Amino acid sequence: MIPYKGNVVTAGLGPIFGRHRSIGQFACLSVLVTAFAWSSVAVPAALAGGKLKAKGSLSSTGEEAAASGSYIAVMKAKKSKFQVKAKRLSPVADYELLVGGELRASARSNGGGNVKFKLQSSQTEGLGFDPRGAEVEVRSVSGAVLDGVFAAAGESSDTKYDERADLVGTALAPGAEGKVRYRIKKGQASFECEVEDAPDGTYDVVVGGVVEMTLVVAGGDGEVEIEDGLSFDPRGKTVDIAQGSDVYLTGVARAPAGGIDECEETENRQELGAAAGYPASSGYLEYEIDDDCDPGFEVEIEDLPLGSYEVQINGISRGTIEVVSTLDGNEGELEFGDDDGGPALDFEPIGATVLILEGVTPLWSTTFVGGGTTPPTGSCDAFEITRSLIRTGVDPSVKGEGRHRRDDDCDEDFQVEIEDGALGTHTVWIDGVQKATFEVVLVDDEPEGEVEFDNEPKAGEVLLDFDPAGKLIEVKNAGGLVIAEYTWPAN
Repeated sequence: MIPYKGNVVTAGLGPIFGRHRSIGQFACLSVLVTAFAWSSVAVPAALAGGKLKAKGSLSSTGEEAAASGSYIAVMKAKKSKFQVKAKRLSPVADYELLVGGELRASARSNGGGNVKFKLQSSQTEGLGFDPRGAEVEVRSVSGAVLDGVFAAAGESSDTKYDERADLVGTALAPGAEGKVRYRIKKGQASFECEVEDAPDGTYDVVVGGVVEMTLVVAGGDGEVEIEDGLSFDPRGKTVDIAQGSDVYLTGVARAPAGGIDECEETENRQELGAAAGYPASSGYLEYEIDDDCDPGFEVEIEDLPLGSYEVQINGISRGTIEVVSTLDGNEGELEFGDDDGGPALDFEPIGATVLILEGVTPLWSTTFVGGGTTPPTGSCDAFEITRSLIRTGVDPSVKGEGRHRRDDDCDEDFQVEIEDGALGTHTVWIDGVQKATFEVVLVDDEPEGEVEFDNEPKAGEVLLDFDPAGKLIEVKNAGGLVIAEYTWPAN
């Protein structure tokens, strides 16, 4: 394997490579020729023609010894799905799905101890995260019950994996195109690279900056494959087809995935006021989601004596804030979900009780409400809250979700959506009062149905004449049985 440095020639303003925020988005460069060391390369995105199909298993942690689990992932440019099934759990019990340490869904097991989490993008709503390379956990109130790794070292030995991505020709081969394919089957990994309409000759296949294969092109076409003894993992790495320092085709061994990493930035801040016994002190709680769909929760306190302050969330000690002296005075913070080594955000912030203590003395005790009450028309604090509804077990295949949002112009809506349940008429109930009726029908061969409440309803919408905060949201089937429910976070 040979370390590699090379030149990429771009065709005018063609989208050959660029830093990208989400799969399939390119930043175009207008330079004609750029020479670089590989460590400084901006990674090109995979094109829309690729796809990923994978499945594997999750292992019991011993918390529930008989438990077993599996996952299925399908990722394409238009639609992505990540599904986790668990069996032999405690019957009629609540479980959460964490991916990469972040809470992604919650559900209740049926009477047989089975539960399914199905996360899926659509034409209007994204999957919201990329599970590739992440740890996957199913948790009960007692802790992790099942765990595993998806699409990275440590994945289960029974993993089946098939990922394809496109290569695009540079200005040296503007009509050329190519594909790469990485597969795992029966514990054996293989990697294939194929090009078409490229100049004849012998090329290096450079994966992640290292020459891994040799490709011979004759009559414009060439193909090379390693079926046994593959010594590298190409997933997520840049692949170049090169002669010396000249790159003829380039791409990333990563399938596109519809809806990933496309979130609107949201920020929800709640002031704490002065702590008991320290009238000059202050603090705040802040929950935010960035445009890469990464959530974070921060607790900050100021103008207190130097020292350590314990933070409890819902009665559980979650960490310590060290108040230190700064140019702005004494202050300290604790950030959950911080990529720089902070504790994982493995709890739901909205609706959580936050307690900050000095020794055994409580200084602040409050509930993080999220969203707040509706300000006067024309001047509002924007927010968006999305929650998975909890299955009751009546329809074990159903998946429900609610979304409450308001923009800074005070436009407000509340949406309830059902997938994978029985077809037919369903109703939405708010604190025991029926508010809407909707139909679950087949959409692309999958059961789907939704109802949207709006403070200024359009055709097909229902007037939002209630505040969901703190209320029990129920979805009932045609027989009047509750199939999914959730108590919405209180203001």
